[in-house]
Amino acid sequence: MKQPRFVDRDDELELLTSRFDRNTAELLVVYGRRRLGKSALVREAIRDRDDAVYWQATEETPEVQLSSFVEAAREEYPVVEDIKRDWETLLKTLGRQDAVVVIDEFPYLIESDDALPSKIQRVWDLHLEETEMSLVLVGSSISVMEEKVLGGGSPLYGRRTGTIDLPPLKLNDARELYPDEDPETVIETWSVFGGTPYYLRALTPSKSLVDNIQTHVLSEHGVLNNEPEFLLRTEFGIREPQTYYTVLRAIATGKREANEIANFAGIDSNALGSYLSKLRRLRLVTRDIPVTANPNSTRKS
Repeated sequence: MKQPRFVDRDDELELLTSRFDRNTAELLVVYGRRRLGKSALVREAIRDRDDAVYWQATEETPEVQLSSFVEAAREEYPVVEDIKRDWETLLKTLGRQDAVVVIDEFPYLIESDDALPSKIQRVWDLHLEETEMSLVLVGSSISVMEEKVLGGGSPLYGRRTGTIDLPPLKLNDARELYPDEDPETVIETWSVFGGTPYYLRALTPSKSLVDNIQTHVLSEHGVLNNEPEFLLRTEFGIREPQTYYTVLRAIATGKREANEIANFAGIDSNALGSYLSKLRRLRLVTRDIPVTANPNSTRKS
């Protein structure tokens, strides 16, 4: 059976579509780990609209990015073709049209122009806040989105009207990707590949779980073979991620206490906190503490 085009995300879709229909300005932030379907979510939210601009940033120069954005925006709003090509002027013009503007991979824009958040803050405060425009900033780099968009030190702090920290699919929702599979196989597959839509869609339903692991993960040509390294390198800019791999391996093999993980990985226990903090930020590990303990002071975790 053909996989469904889009599954679940009902709450997130409702949040986005309801905000788009409000008579107020909306600055929405959608972020989360890579491969979770953020782009698919926002595209689904604007699929039937004729007032929306969707554009995905690239790792190119600011000039090329602006030209690419204008090319995407002029399909619905030809007026942008004849105005000055800078972000403040473009957004101000689209704000007058009460447009829905989705900027995907927003961290790429910040990489090329670190002042962009302050430029958006200025045009938002001076012009957009009094319109009915919806501006959606989407990002896969959790560290950049949290520091440059959501953090207290960001120029955009306090401006956002809604935030979606997109989680993986839950078991029942992930099952929709393989409607013909028996429950036991679905649970086994989900236990290995989790609720990441990209991973689940990469699998071949006609093959066994063992065959899928061999083909897509263990094979050097598999689509998921280099995924751990890709995630760590792109999120943290890590050149040598071996220590992170070892920390993850320690946890995967049952090491739960900090000293156990540090000893397994061969690193100083005082340095372990930095590695775990980054892995927690990427949502690859979680910290559990006793229910009676103070999370800000306990060492029992």
